[in-house]
Amino acid sequence: GRGIIAASILIRGGVLEEPPEKAGVANLVADTLIKGAAGHSASEIALALDRLGASAEFGATADYLDGSLVALGPRFADAWRIFAEALTRPTFPMDQVEKERQNTLSEIAAVDDHISDAAGRELNRRLYGPHPYARLVLGESSTVESLTREDLAAYHRRVCIPQHAVLSVVGPIRREALQALLDSTLSAWMSTAPARP
Repeated sequence: GRGIIAASILIRGGVLEEPPEKAGVANLVADTLIKGAAGHSASEIALALDRLGASAEFGATADYLDGSLVALGPRFADAWRIFAEALTRPTFPMDQVEKERQNTLSEIAAVDDHISDAAGRELNRRLYGPHPYARLVLGESSTVESLTREDLAAYHRRVCIPQHAVLSVVGPIRREALQALLDSTLSAWMSTAPARP
């Protein structure tokens, strides 16, 4: 790991912030954040990260949206700029939303094909009842099929706010340089939505 800088962000949200009729929206948001942002297409973002030798991804859990970025030190700032745009200015392009929706529907259908996944799903339903923890992070086929681009954008505006986020960065970078990078890329990341206590 010498010379590598890794960043990880956790944003309180995930399934806990989904209404039941929008189950799966957090997962679909996470899957499409890096697929279009600030006027850049999915292929442009992927190519830019590839040229930098960086990897970036977002995911969803019951409690959080999470993101990670790994890059070599000299290229971290450029990779972070791409990552920050995906985090704060996603465009949720319809072709990418549709592609990820189909992938998610396939994953949901596959849950019942694996006995351990099906058993875990049933255990959570019985254990948690009406609580969001009873639901799959992927959502349900019926809800995922009904999600719109506007649903994803609304969830992002409401949940992906700095008041809900914790960022950690590890590697050979000076605190002052990191602070300047964060100030230049995240200073406009604001929300009028109140943070939950």
